[in-house]
Amino acid sequence: MLTSLARRTHPKLKIEFRATDDLVDLAEAGLDLAIQASTDGAGNGTVRKLAEIELCLVASRGYLDRVGRPKAPADLLPLDYIQYRDDPDENTIVFADGGVLPSPFPLPPRCPS
Repeated sequence: MLTSLARRTHPKLKIEFRATDDLVDLAEAGLDLAIQASTDGAGNGTVRKLAEIELCLVASRGYLDRVGRPKAPADLLPLDYIQYRDDPDENTIVFADGGVLPSPFPLPPRCPS
């Protein structure tokens, strides 16, 4: 919606979208704007916080039927876990009630099928 309005008002404007988990240095990448989910920005540009991002832990019913349903945060520690992205600054999971667990949880060499 915003892009179509921008293109109508500025027909020579070029808009390119890139999706990546990498922190991008705007100057190196030849970009004018980046929206990134991170604790800090890459490079030497201006960084502004746009919003808080709430994350949630999810599991399929089948997986929970097999391993049991956690009742407390500590019950998550032995479970298989895939972290969204590898960020050394994201080393804890903070729960809505204030509880904290270390993250990332170690992954087993292979996930059970």
